[in-house]
Amino acid sequence: MNHNEIGLNIVILGNRQSEAAGNNDLYPAYLAERNSISVIQRIINSCEQIDNAKIIFSVLEADAKQFNLIDVLKQLSSGANLRITPDLTKGSACTALLAACELVQDHQLLILSANEIVDIDLVKLLENFRSLKFDAATVVFHSIHPRYSYVQIDDQNHISEIAQRDPISNTATTGLFWFKKTSDFVDAAKNMIIFRSPVKDNYYVGLTLNELILGGKKVGFQRISEDMYIPLKDQIQSTFYQIGVLNGEI
Repeated sequence: MNHNEIGLNIVILGNRQSEAAGNNDLYPAYLAERNSISVIQRIINSCEQIDNAKIIFSVLEADAKQFNLIDVLKQLSSGANLRITPDLTKGSACTALLAACELVQDHQLLILSANEIVDIDLVKLLENFRSLKFDAATVVFHSIHPRYSYVQIDDQNHISEIAQRDPISNTATTGLFWFKKTSDFVDAAKNMIIFRSPVKDNYYVGLTLNELILGGKKVGFQRISEDMYIPLKDQIQSTFYQIGVLNGEI
């Protein structure tokens, strides 16, 4: 099959996982704007450059109602679909699993966080992952902040382990994860939930890579510079994004 004919599922996670959810005074970080362009608009615009992609934007039901997200999405895209999660889940892996189970299982899967910007050409990135024959992959950058997940890289330049909120290296992951097949993520997430303990009571997408590694899958990465990654995990950071002082003018 030609690469351009390969189906791709894209799940954008907009579900907030903290006490901020439902707070009338706080907008989700993905609604932060710079030059009248919101974070989620930048993400969706980037995703729409990929051929044969089905885009799912997953949000909390409370947020969908409070911030009129159905109408927001209609203004941003004619093809993206909103998936509403009734309540907070046990982490990003659970939220992504709820969406992924409903998608075509032999299509590729790209999972993105709505609360960050990874300034990279997604078309070229996926072409690179496929050309290197990875079964799954992520995008990494240099950091030691304990809020991220971290990877160990083996002598074949593949990921041999991933740890959540534990700097086992200085190579951190963004919230971008790609799987050659949606079913690989679904199976890995289910195994993780059944057999592994949660991290701070949550299950994370990144840790599903460990399940694939244990199964002998080839898990790779693309490295980017720190200025290509802009996290917006809280209201303060989204305010910095709005005024353009986070990582300089954006």
